[in-house]
Amino acid sequence: MRDAWACAVTAVVLGAGVALACGSCHGSSGGAPLNFGSDAGFGKSPEAGHAHEDTGARPHDAGAVSSGVDCPAAVASTVPADSPRILVLGPVYPDTLTFAQYLQGIFSADPAFKSPVVVGQTIDQPAEAGSLLQGKSLMYFFYNPSSRSTRLAQLGSPWTYVVLIDQTDVAITYPEFYFEGVRVLSCHARAVGATPVVLMTWGAAYGLNDTPLRGEIAYRVANGTGSVLSPAGFAWTAASGDAAYDGDHALFVAAATLYSTLTGRSAATTGYAPSDLSSAQASQLASTALQTVNTQATTVQYQFPYDGVVQMQTLPRGGDLWFISYGTSSEALWGSNMDAILPKAGFTAEWTQVGAPEGSPFCGSACLAAVTPDLQKQQYALFYNRDYEPGGDAGTTDAGTLRAIGSQKQMQAQVWDRHADDIPMDGVEAVEMMESMSFGTYYEARALGLAHTPYHLMFSKLKTMVPSVQLTSDGTHATSTVAYGQATMSVVSRTGIHTSTSGLDSDTALSSQLAEETIRQLSTLSVTGAFVADDPTARPTAH
Repeated sequence: MRDAWACAVTAVVLGAGVALACGSCHGSSGGAPLNFGSDAGFGKSPEAGHAHEDTGARPHDAGAVSSGVDCPAAVASTVPADSPRILVLGPVYPDTLTFAQYLQGIFSADPAFKSPVVVGQTIDQPAEAGSLLQGKSLMYFFYNPSSRSTRLAQLGSPWTYVVLIDQTDVAITYPEFYFEGVRVLSCHARAVGATPVVLMTWGAAYGLNDTPLRGEIAYRVANGTGSVLSPAGFAWTAASGDAAYDGDHALFVAAATLYSTLTGRSAATTGYAPSDLSSAQASQLASTALQTVNTQATTVQYQFPYDGVVQMQTLPRGGDLWFISYGTSSEALWGSNMDAILPKAGFTAEWTQVGAPEGSPFCGSACLAAVTPDLQKQQYALFYNRDYEPGGDAGTTDAGTLRAIGSQKQMQAQVWDRHADDIPMDGVEAVEMMESMSFGTYYEARALGLAHTPYHLMFSKLKTMVPSVQLTSDGTHATSTVAYGQATMSVVSRTGIHTSTSGLDSDTALSSQLAEETIRQLSTLSVTGAFVADDPTARPTAH
């Protein structure tokens, strides 16, 4: 499976999509790798030990789209219906500005609208060679602290729709972070009265037919955030079989699909055609786009709960919870916070701390040798380390290898994307590094069957809400506030139990709450933390 996944990633990494930005974030305060089975790839039937339950919750139902403690309140739109304002934010490739130009042309040619406005803004944030201070996802576009207020100023104005389309490779390779970008941006879109719209991306490299998988992920993300979905990727596939189709016109197909999604009409009725398309070609492509919108509007895209890299398993309260860590002082700090949190969750904490040599806190061959005696004599619920793939002679350890030692029946192997040493204690640089650090650990977790607890994302949420929060106390070790959130993610990932914030100071309580929300939301791709079934009759619509 790892080879198949790597092949898919290689094939789509040259592709592209579009992404969205939004305003400032100052709101109030499965245990297996992804399954490419019968349900298009990311779902599997519910099984024991996984906290996947369809409670009937729909995040787009009234009162259910708060999306998280970091989201501001939604407001009603103040934009006249006959003069829609549409914000499209996305990457340099495919050309977001050209996409916005086509969409503007279509809406302007429609006599039903008086003064439509479509604004495009590119989001790519490149860096100097070798630097980790860069990003391309819409998640990073929102959280990156560098020039943030200027970059997100566009969303300060009222909009009718805010179109969210992530980079093509992000949208298929990192579903949880795709979801996070849509989640945080959609709730800030609603704060200015806008309806968030997810534009499904399309494959663009080596003839890879990944459209069904892209569709599944996009519908999961849109349903889970209460956003409208525009099936541009499906339209791209349908149009590629048309005689009129030209690869250079994919952006027009996407714009026509979005227009049909928002209005229920074909862009052909407007008579608009880009300068490099004949009227007949534009009409044919627009008709295909409308047909695709109508077809996908009644098509079920997935049936089972999401089963991904960020996990939330279940464990009944009560009794001993044995957990084992391999590492240095940073893992020891995590363990001490586990000791504090688990009793509040109804467990007796039983921690086995296995020390690693300074400078080598990774779980390679030396780690296996060190932890084997403990794993052979005790059943554990949780194993914790920062890197299971150190490379070279140190070797690589996957979750299956660890569970085979002592025939571990229920042990979840977790990995965290630890912050770099010797960065400024305020943690601003860690937020700037969040995408590179998060994506690297995510890919390792996916390949090795590990559960990822996204530490950089949790801290980025906290830092965005409370800028005064510090990441480390000494340049190396996390502050008590951050370390508590780190351990909270582990507890929720393994047990699925709500963690109490009783007795905590306000910053630490917020860290814990954000940590719990992060695991619950990313493990289910749902703002409610509960599985959202794909019911075509219950999806959000724009008209």
